[in-house]
Amino acid sequence: MVKLSRTAAAALAALPLVLLGSIAAHAAAEPLPRDSTIVEKPAPPPPHATVEEIEALRLRLRVAVDRRHAEGLLTAAESFAAMPEDEPLSWLARYYEGLAWYRLGELLHDRDERKLARKGFERAAKRARDALKLRPSAPDAHTLLGAASAAQMRVTPWKRLFWRRRAERALERAAELDPASPRLWLLRGKIAYLSPREEDADRAEGVRHLERATELFELADEPPSPEPSWGHEEAWAYLAMIHMDQGELGEARVALEQAGFANPDSLWITIELQERLAEKIASERTE
Repeated sequence: MVKLSRTAAAALAALPLVLLGSIAAHAAAEPLPRDSTIVEKPAPPPPHATVEEIEALRLRLRVAVDRRHAEGLLTAAESFAAMPEDEPLSWLARYYEGLAWYRLGELLHDRDERKLARKGFERAAKRARDALKLRPSAPDAHTLLGAASAAQMRVTPWKRLFWRRRAERALERAAELDPASPRLWLLRGKIAYLSPREEDADRAEGVRHLERATELFELADEPPSPEPSWGHEEAWAYLAMIHMDQGELGEARVALEQAGFANPDSLWITIELQERLAEKIASERTE
């Protein structure tokens, strides 16, 4: 099993003790003596963030997501956190910081680091709420809040209904603001996928939501930089996973091909999910 580096794990585990500390330190910090006193110098006022700076960081975040690189996600979160509260761009900085934590939480969950994943999802939800304080009418910030809440279903299954209600409330608000948002329908499909396997009705509904998401991604114009544009390949990937779970391997193969077309740089799609599908096909042939 792939593990986080000791530095990354320590940084994430320490989140309750720091707000915007060194999230992705490159060396483990020495413990301070019990009687140490920390004297912080006032930080110089940060420069105004520009569209170009946010876009550059957004692209770095996407590379870290595609490469499944935990340290890169931590660095992206730290970089967005350092941006000033400078309307009208500050809500995007908080949003992308939250998105970095959400993606890190998903990666940690896939690596069976569930306690750390939970911290990532908690931080994602907090940053989504911070973004909404600055831009209450931003549908993507409501969608991110819903995504972070839905993700908690994976790490605290004993509170699944609680988190599902929270996620649905956030997505209902996003739908009021932008009912044609493809990320809204993607997240509705993901919630259905995260439901217990015996809930076949939810799975069928999830397929409908994800198919709607893929249609809307195809129809949508490219948003102006640096507005959110992620999710196209993810909608196809979750469709593929639902089909795999239901034994519909032909449909799963088609959906994975579409996911790869949407984002050929995603290691999750081109390697991990392809390997999962190959194992399913091999298992079916031996039965």
